[in-house]
Amino acid sequence: MGAFFANLQVFIGELSPIEAEQRVLSELSQWLQEHNYKQAADTKSASRTFIIGATQPSGRWLTIYDEGMDDLDVRRMDEIAAVLSLRVNFPIAGILVCDSDDLFVRLYEQGKLADEVHCSVGGGGKGLASKWAPYLLPHITEFELKRLWKTANTFAEETLEEMAEAVGWPMPFCALGYRYAVEEGVPNYFRIVGYSKS
Repeated sequence: MGAFFANLQVFIGELSPIEAEQRVLSELSQWLQEHNYKQAADTKSASRTFIIGATQPSGRWLTIYDEGMDDLDVRRMDEIAAVLSLRVNFPIAGILVCDSDDLFVRLYEQGKLADEVHCSVGGGGKGLASKWAPYLLPHITEFELKRLWKTANTFAEETLEEMAEAVGWPMPFCALGYRYAVEEGVPNYFRIVGYSKS
């Protein structure tokens, strides 16, 4: 059986990871309060928990694991990623891997879905490379991005790793979901915040 996971990668560019994390947490908490959640005293009493952190001191991306996305509900991903991309004014990539066969990457900008990349292990992946151009590392071209989308791989995670190398997502953190992150552990500077229905 293959892997199933989802996470969000928030593009923070040159912004301080600490400042970016604070902004994301503030807006996330505000949005959850608007939906009748309150911050829980601990994760054991929480009904929905998030793990948030910039995975490198000079990282360009902030990782978010949402317990609520572990069921791979794209609508839930769309909701939180669109809201946060608008409120914090950071582009967000939503990553979803299904049974290690399919990789879906959804790009959100200013509260809207800007692009969706779908790659299967058989190759022939599709997406709008021009939409990803602002996030590519300097040595990567749009042509190379399109080529890796179309390349066949044994597992979807291989395509994800290649795309991570193109845009600077941190491995292995972009290849985990909430449950895997809890089981395998994350750096101690990641924030773990739980919320419960009020």
